[in-house]
Amino acid sequence: MKKIFTLFVLMAFALMQLTAQEIILVTDDDNDNEQVTFLENQGFNVTKFYPDDNLSTVGQDTIDLLNAADLIIIGRSPGSSDFRDSADRVTWNALTPPLILNAQYIARSSRLNWFNSTAAYHANEWPPLAHGVISDPADTIFTNVTLMAGDSMGWCYAAHDFIDLDSATNGTILAAYADTNPLIARFAADVEFYDGSVDMPAGPRTYFGFGNDKLGVN
Repeated sequence: MKKIFTLFVLMAFALMQLTAQEIILVTDDDNDNEQVTFLENQGFNVTKFYPDDNLSTVGQDTIDLLNAADLIIIGRSPGSSDFRDSADRVTWNALTPPLILNAQYIARSSRLNWFNSTAAYHANEWPPLAHGVISDPADTIFTNVTLMAGDSMGWCYAAHDFIDLDSATNGTILAAYADTNPLIARFAADVEFYDGSVDMPAGPRTYFGFGNDKLGVN
């Protein structure tokens, strides 16, 4: 499996800013295990979780379990079709803990509706190394990252997946590839993801997208 370039350095510093100890990582197979191991090596307690049924139909005990976490991460591996029902979208967005989403396809307007876009796509071979342009180099998430000229950074090696965004967002895009492909974005609680989306998160959200499920590179 190819290594994600620089991403875990960023995630490490982002997590250092949290008080999170109990992390639930949402994944349906072992393809996100490298991230689990990384988090455990930082001293976090990580529980892998995947609902047996759609989240909108689970019992209140499962919702209480998720809401008791310090941080929820939806990994790269889950299939986006498990997040497409409108009732499930509402239930996921109503969870109150901070939540990080790694999957481009799940962020689409036809899934959790974080971005006003249905255009996620595979870039299996090009570019060999994707570079992210940083919008605010002074943001604390980049404290331990050495930026290149033009405030860019190596993001990850191919194969990639991206979500294409050509409309406004109410989130703050911290890093983007080729201008229209957000790599890191933050969303505040109780604010629509974008004007007219209707959907809004009950807790802070961070989009942190990477990986390519077509070639199994998570």
